[in-house]
Amino acid sequence: MDSKMIQGLLIATCVFLLVGIALTVSDVLQYSGVEAAAPPRAAAPMPAAPAAAPVPAAADIGLLKFAPADSVAYLQVDVPKVLDAPIIKSFMPADAQIPDQVKQLDRMALFFGPPKPGAQPGAEQQAWTLLMKTKGKTLDQMRQELAAKGTKSTVEGTEVYTGRAPVQMMGPMGGAQQTVLIAPMDDATILVAPDEAGLTQAIQTYRAGSGGKQFAEALSMAGQFGAAAVTGGLVITDEMKTAAQGAQPMPAWLTGATGGALAVTLTNDLETHGLLRLATADEAQNAAAAATAKVNDFLQQMANPQPGNFMVMMVQPFRPVIEKLKFTADGADVHVSLILTAADVKSLADTFQKMQGAMGPPGTVGPPGTMGPPGTMPPQP
Repeated sequence: MDSKMIQGLLIATCVFLLVGIALTVSDVLQYSGVEAAAPPRAAAPMPAAPAAAPVPAAADIGLLKFAPADSVAYLQVDVPKVLDAPIIKSFMPADAQIPDQVKQLDRMALFFGPPKPGAQPGAEQQAWTLLMKTKGKTLDQMRQELAAKGTKSTVEGTEVYTGRAPVQMMGPMGGAQQTVLIAPMDDATILVAPDEAGLTQAIQTYRAGSGGKQFAEALSMAGQFGAAAVTGGLVITDEMKTAAQGAQPMPAWLTGATGGALAVTLTNDLETHGLLRLATADEAQNAAAAATAKVNDFLQQMANPQPGNFMVMMVQPFRPVIEKLKFTADGADVHVSLILTAADVKSLADTFQKMQGAMGPPGTVGPPGTMGPPGTMPPQP
């Protein structure tokens, strides 16, 4: 029960991020399934973010120095900081026992390469590498445990083992959990990649320890929000902009975008901050206003749902969260913020539980793998 509670809270954190990302991506790609309704409401005033911190020196970038050279995005998690956060502890029973495999994790960094052109649905959309810092086990102990579960081979002179991905990299609908390659590097470091080419690059980068320079701007942006439990960064390349255009022209304000950053702070509240850096302050103002209008239009549709509007029906349970999304402009940055109290988190967790119960076991109605009887979603708030 304890591990499930922890996992649930971590999953909830990811969902909060995904809601904001989904709305922002919909705005960027000019999603046409949401029709405008009443005029948008005025955005609530937001305090300006503090001035950007100086760009960190190479010695200060932590795990990012192990980022492969072609990485365009990263996500870092400080596991002890997550587990020690007041909002996390508030949901844990006094006698809760954190599993050893969780306590042995220190920090994790997930690096993503650029999207693969022409990748087929269900295939790997982009390369990735996971670096985990651990504690409590020696290199020999880790190798012995991995050898008991997977096949041993050698990559770049390092013992490597097959195993299951710590997380499902293809998303919740991606099918069976991936088989990956796992390379313990020393008493405190494990590298994970989906294939030998990716692991080769990860091992070479780890040994050199001189990567991550492409994320200096993202680190500076995320540094505005202090020592966050979860941080992330994105480098937006011209190739990515071209690939994102698809059949529709890209919004003019996005053509000058250079990158973004993410920071999740866990105190008594759960604070999520995202930044997207554009070319000018005027473009940031216009983009923040457009995003606010888009969200307000969407909320109007949620207040007056129309039959057949599938998107509105799907996200209706998350309306209280969407209402707390705020878009502002801080200089040339578009700032997306989402601040949730412990009560908000509990309410959202209850919604997930109701939704899970309403879906029923797979295959109960219709063809195998369906989600159960229709029309059983929980009452809308």
